[in-house]
Amino acid sequence: MTGAHFSERFVEQHPFEEGFAAVFERTVLPELGRIGQSRRDGGSGWPPRLMSLALARAAIWGLSLVVFAPGSPLGVVIAVALTIVAVDLLLRRGDRAPGRREPSLRDILIRAACEHLDGLSYQRVPGRRVEFDRFAELGLVPAFETALVEDLFTGRHRDAGFRMIEAELRSAAAGTVFHGLLFEIEVPVAFSGRTVVANRHDADGKLLPQPHSALRSPPGQPVRLHGHPAFERRFDVLAEDEREAKALLTVSLRTSLVRLAEDFPDAAWQAGFAYGQMLIAMPAAGELFEPASARTGRPDPVADARRLLAEIAIAYRIVDTLHGIDFDTGTRLRAR
Repeated sequence: MTGAHFSERFVEQHPFEEGFAAVFERTVLPELGRIGQSRRDGGSGWPPRLMSLALARAAIWGLSLVVFAPGSPLGVVIAVALTIVAVDLLLRRGDRAPGRREPSLRDILIRAACEHLDGLSYQRVPGRRVEFDRFAELGLVPAFETALVEDLFTGRHRDAGFRMIEAELRSAAAGTVFHGLLFEIEVPVAFSGRTVVANRHDADGKLLPQPHSALRSPPGQPVRLHGHPAFERRFDVLAEDEREAKALLTVSLRTSLVRLAEDFPDAAWQAGFAYGQMLIAMPAAGELFEPASARTGRPDPVADARRLLAEIAIAYRIVDTLHGIDFDTGTRLRAR
């Protein structure tokens, strides 16, 4: 790794990146040198703590063998016992050492993204049991027993509150039954029933490849909506109340859903309208919100920041689209 990677500046290329260059320079750049030094220190020789343990063990063995004569069984026993005690004391001292874990590049980039996107907050809660019963009740995800949240983003955009969660849903019988993004978005439209739209086809009406986690078949009866061919080719609609479903899925909302499908052309996802919210289950492969340098070992913080912003912006893109706004240009969407 060279220092050249850490002198790069973020150049804004997309509307949602506007203003991020200043945040990157203020928040990220000062930390890059420290991260590079830490990696260089970690890669040159043994870590200091392991070196201390090795030296302590060597010293104890040497002292014991000098005192108790080479090859003495009693000397070996005492040396082993002293080594165990020394290792325990060193580990305990390390556990009591003051200071916090140094933030990683991932931590720093997420913090910068939250500063850039006003009102966005983030939590990383691995291993925590979280209930997503509403997603299962709507048939957006398979039945599951345990929900592990990896990343949780909450915020507001265009007066709509949202949660975006990277979650892994598991069952004892089948293991992981879903991994991907779950969205909860406030919808400023009153409705009492439950309606599901399933994006199962491409623009030509052909079935999309089955995602790595199968999406469950939602409850309700099929509803036929006419007057929007692009929507009809892509989506299946199921509802408990056909009249309410037709009132909810206006032409403008159907246009928004088509545009959302175009933004993610290879993803088979499902959305449900219930509980005053729009719930979306979007399967995804691989780890999200992780710098590529964590896998390649070749850091490129500018590219990592751009990729992370684009992934976080999925929630903002959805909210804009639901409001009939083109996320990339800020103009009104037109039916097509």
